[in-house]
Amino acid sequence: MNDVGLNHRLPVGDVQSLDRDRKITGEDRMNLTDSEIGTEMADGRLIRNGDQKQLGPACYELRMGRIYYDLTEGARRFEVGEGGTVLIKPGHRVVLITHEEVEIPRHMIARIINKGSLFSIGLSPVCTYADPGFTGNLGVVTQNISDKYIELPVGESIAKIDFARLPKDVQHPYRGQHGYQTEIWPIKYQLQKTYAEVRTKDRSR
Repeated sequence: MNDVGLNHRLPVGDVQSLDRDRKITGEDRMNLTDSEIGTEMADGRLIRNGDQKQLGPACYELRMGRIYYDLTEGARRFEVGEGGTVLIKPGHRVVLITHEEVEIPRHMIARIINKGSLFSIGLSPVCTYADPGFTGNLGVVTQNISDKYIELPVGESIAKIDFARLPKDVQHPYRGQHGYQTEIWPIKYQLQKTYAEVRTKDRSR
């Protein structure tokens, strides 16, 4: 699942630093290290609006931006001020828009998981990915499963992203626009039912 924001495209041939033209063996299909991610960032690729201090051993820690959506309130959009906080009510599902933008080359895929420290205070675990060719802000969908209100400061680390090389460029890279840019979330509301709609159904089917 990808929740994208801004839709900038990677310039053709703008990924030479990872030497994608060489033959890649099974052993080479590894995640990028901190130094490799940092080099890409310094050259203006892979992560925009980033900070080298957010690098982990083999990942980058994405930060909370100023925009989020409350799906429990009909995908209502909120924008908080600089230095403000995001408020997540008990039981509410939200889409947290990252401060950073990512640019995934056609020969890579990225995996996003939320911070364990956030799970420990009541935010549901997240594991998603960004397809080759995806460009833009990421939307991290999570739910407050605790009985407390949770406040996330703008700039707080909310998820880790790691990057893995593919053996070659994909033939059909990601294209299109999702929630953050269009404000039309790909949510299958038709799968949700009220108790009155299902109370007579046989659950064994």
